[in-house]
Amino acid sequence: MKTALQIDITFEQILSVVKQLPRQQKIMLTKELEKEAIDTKLSRLLKTFKTKDLDLKTITEEVESVRQEIYPIKVICAKYIEGYKIEFRFNDGKTKVIDFQDQLWGGMFVPLKNEEYFKNFKLNPFTIEWENGADFAPEFLYNVGESRKSKTTKPQHTH
Repeated sequence: MKTALQIDITFEQILSVVKQLPRQQKIMLTKELEKEAIDTKLSRLLKTFKTKDLDLKTITEEVESVRQEIYPIKVICAKYIEGYKIEFRFNDGKTKVIDFQDQLWGGMFVPLKNEEYFKNFKLNPFTIEWENGADFAPEFLYNVGESRKSKTTKPQHTH
C-alpha cells in the first residue's frame, strides 16, 4: 500500500532542486511541462467549440493558432553539416549551428549516436525529428545554438 505525502515547498525550493538536475533531465522536465501546457490549452480550445459542424480548415486554423502561442519559435530549415552538427534557420531569420555530440544520451537519443542514423532527421512544422520519435524543442535549439550569419535561401530540409 502506497502512502501519499503532502509537503509544503516553495517555488524557490523547487527551482533549487531543478537547477541541480543534469541537463538532459532538465530537457525532459521541460518537455513534460510543455505537454501539460499543450493539453491545457487544447482542452480550453475544444471547450470553445459549441457545434458539431466543424470543418477541417477551422480546426486546423485554431490548432495552428494555439501552436503559435505555445511555440512562437520554429525551425524553418535544417541542414546537416558534419559529424553531429546541424545548421538551423528559424522563423525570425536567425541561423544557428548546434553540435549535438554531447546532447545524445539517454532513452530516445541513444540511436542518434550512430552518425548515419543521426543524419536522417526530418523537418516537421516546428522542429526536427527522427524516425524513433526523438526531437528537440525549437526553443532549446534556438537557445543553445551558436549564431551564424543568415543566408537568404528558401526553407528546406537538406543533408
